[in-house]
Amino acid sequence: MKIYAISGLGADERAFQFIQFPHEVVHVNWITPTKNESMTDYARRLCDQIDTSEPFALVGLSFGGMLATEMCKFINPTHTILLSSAETKDEVPWWFKLIGKMKLTRLVSSGFVEVPRPVAKWFFGTKDPEVIDYILDDVDEEFVEWAVKQIMNWDNMSPAHNVIKIYGEDDRVLPAKEGLDTVIIEDGGHFMVADKADQISAIITEKLKND
Repeated sequence: MKIYAISGLGADERAFQFIQFPHEVVHVNWITPTKNESMTDYARRLCDQIDTSEPFALVGLSFGGMLATEMCKFINPTHTILLSSAETKDEVPWWFKLIGKMKLTRLVSSGFVEVPRPVAKWFFGTKDPEVIDYILDDVDEEFVEWAVKQIMNWDNMSPAHNVIKIYGEDDRVLPAKEGLDTVIIEDGGHFMVADKADQISAIITEKLKND
């Protein structure tokens, strides 16, 4: 079995560097979105990186989790694990949707790139400065602008396949939602994959141990 990992907005495979996966992990690479491409169509193209001839699981972080949910419309993972993410539009905070309706996505995406480091660390909830540094230093501004627009206008209501959602208790970006398929990490922020990696690794291992 393989685990396909999809990182968060602006991040690469380093976002998962502290997570211990119980099976072979393959990092899904970002591709350049086409003009006016929807998240659903983008997710369909990401599916080209998945070997569906053998059992596999999807693990998506933040925006990557939303894409994992969209990918479930085209492929059938044995499990879908969403980290600091959302499964449907109802789990996206109201202020995201309001900004989208006001067509302020360009302002938000530029702010994402230019935000001061101390503010970013507070907002994303991580004590690891390297996490914020590599995200903001290496970010592709055009991709961020496209992705922010997708998040703010996301209308998905289709559930992921055999999902488990792992939230941080103190996530300021995508606040935790209670549910039967949800685990909430105490004192976890949006990038708890850095400083709560042991707990997250244990949950993923327990979920996938029999596969």
